Amino acid sequence: MSSVINASQQKPAVLFTSGTTTNRVVQTRVTERVRVYWARDSGRALVRVRILDGTQAGTIGFVRRNEVSYDRDEFVRTQVELANLAGAMRDEEFYDRRRVARPLPFQYPSDMCWARAHLMADLLQASGYKVEKVFLVYTNHGLRVDTVFGDDLADFSDSPAVTWWYHIAPIVFLDDTSQPYVIDPSVLDGPQKTGDWAAKMTAKPIDRMMYSEMVSKLMGNGRYPASPTDQPWLVYTDPAIAAPPRLSDVTTQVGKTPDEVTVALEFAADRIPQRLAVGALNTLSNNWNAAVDADATKRDAPDPYPGYKTDLQRARTRFGKLTPWDRRQVAKDYKLWLIDVWGTFTGSGVGGDIKKLVGSLPNAPGAV
Repeated sequence: MSSVINASQQKPAVLFTSGTTTNRVVQTRVTERVRVYWARDSGRALVRVRILDGTQAGTIGFVRRNEVSYDRDEFVRTQVELANLAGAMRDEEFYDRRRVARPLPFQYPSDMCWARAHLMADLLQASGYKVEKVFLVYTNHGLRVDTVFGDDLADFSDSPAVTWWYHIAPIVFLDDTSQPYVIDPSVLDGPQKTGDWAAKMTAKPIDRMMYSEMVSKLMGNGRYPASPTDQPWLVYTDPAIAAPPRLSDVTTQVGKTPDEVTVALEFAADRIPQRLAVGALNTLSNNWNAAVDADATKRDAPDPYPGYKTDLQRARTRFGKLTPWDRRQVAKDYKLWLIDVWGTFTGSGVGGDIKKLVGSLPNAPGAV
C-alpha cells in the first residue's frame, strides 16, 4: 500500500517547509493527489514526507498525519516518481547505537552493501512499495567500479576503484513485476534497470536467475563462489535475504538482524570522512589531468582550470575535518595512491598546494 495525499483544489492539504533564505516555516498548498515517501512514523501530529510526483515532486516537508492515507498500489507508476524515490534513498539516514541519525554511507562502497540494501529495502517497504533484492555474483573480486571513493591503487597504472565478488541492492517495480529497477546510490546516479546496473560492474554477459535456481546450481559445486559457467550471475531474491549463501551450507539463506545492520552501517559511516577527503583530491586530480591533457602548458599554471580554486578548497575542507585517527588510516590505506598523487603534482604549478594537503598525513610522501 503506497502512501498518498488525497488533495484537490476543493480540499487542499497544507505542506510545511523551511524557507530557502530564512528559518521561518513556509506553508504551501497541495491541490492534487500525490504519492509520497513516508517510511518513518514519529507518532507526532505532523509527519515528514517527500512528494514523489505532481507539480511539487521532490519537495520535502511536513503534513498533518490525517492528510496521509494509503492506496493498494505497490508499484511505481511514473519515471518521475521512480527518480524521486531513488533521491529519497540517496538522502536517507540510519540511527546508530546511540540513536544518532547519520547519513547512509554510500561514499564507502568497498563493503557493507548488504547493510545499505537491507535498510533501504525496509524503508521502501515501509512506504508501501513492493520490494525485492538483486545481487550480482562473480568470483575472485571480478566485479569492479571505478570511483573517486575507491580503494588504493592496484598499481601505478590503475585508478581508484572498488572490487567485489558480489554486490547487492534493492529493486522496485515500474507498473508491474516485468520492469524491475535497482536503487543503489553507491553505484548509480539514479534508478537503473538491472542489466544496466550489472554493466556498471562487469562487461561480461550475465546469467539471470531466481535465488532458488542459484541454490540448485550450487548444490555439489565445489568451485563456488565461481559460477559453473564462469560468467556473472544476476540473482533475484526475497528482501529478507542479505547475501549469497555460504559455501559451508548453500541451502541456508543468509539473513541479518537489525543490530547487525546497525553495526555494519556504523563501521562504514565512521570511514566516510576519509573517503570524502580522498574523493575530493581525486576529483581535483582528475580535473587537473584533463586540463593538462588538453593543454600541456597548464601543468605549470598556478590556477590550471576554471574550477581549480573550488576543487582545492573542497579538498582542504575535507582534509581539515580528518581526525588524527583518520589521517593515520588514509596514510595506511592509500600508500600507492599517495605516492602517485605526489609524483603527479611535484614540480607542477600547484605542487605547493598539494604538498600542504598530503604532506600533513603521517608517513606520506613529503610529509612535513
